[in-house]
Amino acid sequence: MLKHLICALLGLTLGMAPVSDMQRVFFESEAIAFQEDAELMTLRVCPILGADCMLLTLGEHSMLIDAGRNTHAKTILGVLQEAGLDSVEYAFNSHPHPDHIGGIVPLMEAGLGIGTFFTLFPHDYLEKPGDYGYQATTIRALEDAGIPVVDLSNGDTIPFGDAEVQVIRIPDSYIEGRERTCNDLSAMLMIRYGECSVLLTADIEPNDQKLLAEIHDLKADILKYPHHGESLLTLEFMEDVDPEFFFFTHSAGNTHAAQKHMIQYGYDRMMFATWGTIIMETDGSKWLVRQELLPEYEKIAEEYTYGK
Repeated sequence: MLKHLICALLGLTLGMAPVSDMQRVFFESEAIAFQEDAELMTLRVCPILGADCMLLTLGEHSMLIDAGRNTHAKTILGVLQEAGLDSVEYAFNSHPHPDHIGGIVPLMEAGLGIGTFFTLFPHDYLEKPGDYGYQATTIRALEDAGIPVVDLSNGDTIPFGDAEVQVIRIPDSYIEGRERTCNDLSAMLMIRYGECSVLLTADIEPNDQKLLAEIHDLKADILKYPHHGESLLTLEFMEDVDPEFFFFTHSAGNTHAAQKHMIQYGYDRMMFATWGTIIMETDGSKWLVRQELLPEYEKIAEEYTYGK
């Protein structure tokens, strides 16, 4: 049976990083409750290895944010089922790498309904010769199924009830005439609900983090560490976001350098999605964070010490 992760993992040995007087992010162990009639926005992070897939819900609204690999459909459908969903209003793709878009077609084949699909890339996008063409294949499958495909740009917003969902990407003026990888062009989402916020950073790389911090207000309570922890965050970016809590969508050995980097910055409130579904709920004034640990990770989480 799944259990909840009820403490910040690194607090076991390093202690909690101090939070401000305006603390908004709380763990289940801190026994902070919502009012019974509060309308909650919930972000679920799917427990998949080396890929991104998150589910955002608020009332009747739902959005799948990235879709993992083509082997992750069963796990993603399980998270959707736990949320009581067999369809989503929106599916948003941050960038068409196979670990972010590969699951769309298998999910559709398994019966997942999708209302609208959002992309920021040309429908025939190829990153380089030899690209497997996941973008074109996915767009074609969506169109064949009669699912609208909507093109978004930097600064666009996605209607989502009382929440504000804004797309943030390198502006076109910085793209033209410059060679950019698919990761460089990946789109972040800034999600705000009341006074609470979360920044989903896709796979943005260090070379553009400073630029994004200069041209956007990126302050957020919660941060998704970009690129599965494979690329380090810059100090300028971290100071601009200044999160109370952050999570990794990958918990293999390649996150150790990123963890150490964050500790040096003074941030140690973190979770790893591959250990089990992370669930973040907010009523617009505070967040409650918990994790449903997979059985094979219960002992690891209990004994976890940075660097092991």
